[in-house]
Amino acid sequence: MSGLSTKHMVLGLLVRRADYGYGLSRQIADRLAFLNLAHSAVYKTLERLEADGLVEPAGEKRLRPSSRAAPRRLYRATPEGVVEFNRWMAAPVDRPLLRDD
Repeated sequence: MSGLSTKHMVLGLLVRRADYGYGLSRQIADRLAFLNLAHSAVYKTLERLEADGLVEPAGEKRLRPSSRAAPRRLYRATPEGVVEFNRWMAAPVDRPLLRDD
């Protein structure tokens, strides 16, 4: 792994399973709270990943049928996204591991 990146964090979560932007943001906040990553950073990352062809929309859903709010967009990793994530995971780390369990 060549270093922690928001791009690969989000992509890795989507390789595991499809999710919404808010769900991804919550997962990152729950697991990596020390990063203090803004929700907007996750949405910007999703936009870039989609533009790069690494993730794609997998459906939409409205929170409430009568809501005027934009529908929530479900994302999933593309086959290219899975390859990119696996490539990143296999890349050597440029610093020693602190701990290896």
